[in-house]
Amino acid sequence: MKKYKLTPFEKLQAEKERLREERDTAEKRMLFQLRYLADNWGMIVTRSITGGVKNKLSGTIDNISYAGTNNTTTFHTSPRKIKWGNFLISNLPNIAQITWRIGKPALITFVTRKLMSKLFKKDKKKK
Repeated sequence: MKKYKLTPFEKLQAEKERLREERDTAEKRMLFQLRYLADNWGMIVTRSITGGVKNKLSGTIDNISYAGTNNTTTFHTSPRKIKWGNFLISNLPNIAQITWRIGKPALITFVTRKLMSKLFKKDKKKK
């Protein structure tokens, strides 16, 4: 049996048909995506705005919580005599980081209690 070979014209027609099917599939996919965007554009915009604000806020809080430094440095001491002023200044990022990690929960608790007492204050009876 002989194998039937396509002529160059038939190859072009087959390629044209294949590309037409791909185009139709891509068109259907794009129409579906546009329909989704048209139906849900408000929710998409809201999510993107709140996501951006949330990321910016969490980044700011992270920078504050690490006292502006993300790397860990060692304490610098002089081998002879410790001068407390120089010691504190040279280790200020580490001291600030430790202080913030200790003070942050206390500060959050204090602010939360103050806000809750302002929002839900109980009327005291005057005697």
